Amino acid sequence: MNPEEARYAALRQFGWIESIKETCRDQRGLSWIENLGQDVRYGARMLRKNPGFTAVAVLTLALGMGANTAIYSVVNTVLLNPVPGPEPNRLMQIGECAYDTHNKVVFYGVSPPVLEALMANQDFFSDFVWSDGVGLYRKAEDFSDYVAGEMVSPSFFALWNIRPILGRTFAKDVATPVDENGNPTADSVVVLSYASWQKLFAGDAGVIGKTIALSGRHFTVVGVMPPHFRFPREVDPLVWVPSEPRRLSAGVLTGPNTQVLVRLKPGITDEQAQAMLDTVAQRLMKDHASDNDYGHEWRQRPQGLGFWIRPLRYHFQGGYGSEDLRGTLFGLLGAIGFVLLIACVNVANLTLARTERRQQELAIRAALGAARVRLMRQLLTENVLLGCLGGLAGVGVTYWGMKMLVVLIPPGMPRLKPVQIDGHALGFTLLVSVITGLVFGLAPAWHAGRSRLNNALKQAGTGATAGVSRSKYRGALVIIEVALSLVLLTGAGLMIQSVVRLLHVNPGYDPVTQTRSKPEAC
Repeated sequence: MNPEEARYAALRQFGWIESIKETCRDQRGLSWIENLGQDVRYGARMLRKNPGFTAVAVLTLALGMGANTAIYSVVNTVLLNPVPGPEPNRLMQIGECAYDTHNKVVFYGVSPPVLEALMANQDFFSDFVWSDGVGLYRKAEDFSDYVAGEMVSPSFFALWNIRPILGRTFAKDVATPVDENGNPTADSVVVLSYASWQKLFAGDAGVIGKTIALSGRHFTVVGVMPPHFRFPREVDPLVWVPSEPRRLSAGVLTGPNTQVLVRLKPGITDEQAQAMLDTVAQRLMKDHASDNDYGHEWRQRPQGLGFWIRPLRYHFQGGYGSEDLRGTLFGLLGAIGFVLLIACVNVANLTLARTERRQQELAIRAALGAARVRLMRQLLTENVLLGCLGGLAGVGVTYWGMKMLVVLIPPGMPRLKPVQIDGHALGFTLLVSVITGLVFGLAPAWHAGRSRLNNALKQAGTGATAGVSRSKYRGALVIIEVALSLVLLTGAGLMIQSVVRLLHVNPGYDPVTQTRSKPEAC
């Protein structure tokens, strides 16, 4: 046997070199990446080839996913992750356990002797700040010209990791002396809220260094905070002043109005901090056992002086109207979820009809050696790509929708950061896009995998081009769509009925409307 014959004999026995190379490449485990790239490129070509179908499907998905992302962004910012900065779970709020007339615990702040004791016991805290609200007036005899003031510890703003839009915050060695009522007794510096800057100085960019008179004292403006920073309360106008703690004065009893915020040291648990607070409470009860001021007030409580400590996020999730807001936002999120499901069913119906028109194409690919699994994967890839395009278009809908949803936030609810599309929202959009593509792509892929592709080739051979009967899956999708719509409409009807009933609730008194005419001189 000559060399040429030996070569052909070896090729017949062992196979062609290129086929062996393909087999080796398949065994490396990276062929799925190449196949995925092929599916994505082919899917993109098919979507470009059908611009009408692509536009309708993308717009339908964009409305559903954009609305979902908008509501999720508000829920995430206001309720789920309201505290900015690193390790927000270590930020805690401390207060006294007061009790109402039904002996139910009411969460307040702390009184001056408690604040003094806590400041002396900071072994478990890496940061310790406090805030005490007071009323300041621009004119001494005009109490209608009111400015809400917060007397805060000098390191108050350092806790939040939020920078002012103008100027700076307080230096650590600047603290204004105050009297037993918390009012400043000397001139000092002040940081303005965004609303105060607009109202008191008309948004003057050169406000830094200017002076404002409040309650007979002069304060130099050193900074302006961003519009989204509203803490510990959302009132306008609001200013912050660096302050010393309230002075203890004999015969003057001040309620637990000072809010205390701490950051736990690494490794310190809530239970350890609570045990330390219980020890401080016992020591205070012992030190004030015989006085008639704070000790007398603490002894009147059902269980004496006690403390609570909880994550700061509960301040935003459990008060200032957030209970109603939580129900409203989660209700909207559920309703918009139904809208997204209806959009998925609509697009699934469109893609199913499109798949039926592509039966001959799929049959030819199968005849050329494509496995059914590969065909199903191709259809799923096209639909996931379509879902991602819908999610990308939905980002624009999200920006528009968030402006409407922010109006739902109660005006008295504090906030620390703006409602915006952050990494969490983008991740949510990507996840919803992929899941949506899989949801509305399952029906066409399953239908293509179970279809008799040989029949499509026979119909093509006899000249039939539109002989594919209407799929039973499309009828099932229509039923699902109608069912989801009925659920959504029923929920909306019940909500409207509840609102109508609330508008007609008897307030418990007879409202009287009085009309007065202005004097002619006016």
